[in-house]
Amino acid sequence: MGADFSLQSLVEIIVIILVVMFAATVHEVSHGWVAWREGDPTARMQNRLTLNPLAHIDPFLSIIMPIIFYLSAGFVFGGAKPVPVNPYYLRDPRRSMIKVSAAGPLSNLGLALVGSLVLRLILFLFDMITLPTVLAKALFFFFIIFIQINIVLFVFNLIPVPPLDGSKILQGFLPARYESYFIRIESYGMIILIVLLVSGVLGETVFPLIQVLFRLFTGLS
Repeated sequence: MGADFSLQSLVEIIVIILVVMFAATVHEVSHGWVAWREGDPTARMQNRLTLNPLAHIDPFLSIIMPIIFYLSAGFVFGGAKPVPVNPYYLRDPRRSMIKVSAAGPLSNLGLALVGSLVLRLILFLFDMITLPTVLAKALFFFFIIFIQINIVLFVFNLIPVPPLDGSKILQGFLPARYESYFIRIESYGMIILIVLLVSGVLGETVFPLIQVLFRLFTGLS
């Protein structure tokens, strides 16, 4: 039983890492692609507009962090190396930066929607034809993880704390005089997020939204 459990856990962790790498890659490529469309060629010049995850993997964000969150908190969060964006190239720095910042989370929302449609198709086919139990369980587990990770990336990245995308979106809507405040707290962003997580603030605000979206996308309670 112990060996089976260990093997199952290992398979789950591998699947999680692969999904995080894919979801985070799409997230970063979306940032870079919109930035390119808005006039900034930086990501393209650095070959970051590729879906090859090797160009985007960060050992801590893409592998270690998802495992830590999964084992300690029961949900998955991770990321990839941020795509470089030079606002001086953007046609309209403030408005374009809103679009660039929003592109990443919206790409994850789109992936979660695609995963939801595929999951419902699998459940429909499972009712219509007899699928091998092992295959059905594997597909079900994969797409549940796929949807969950993309929803978490969507919601978490919209938190208005630097360096998350939500802070850049909010900054674009606020008067320019507030930019200095975001610059000052950016180096403390991860500390702020850890405090919000440990204090339970995220548990009372962000997690319920993730659960609502997860139920909406999967139909599971």
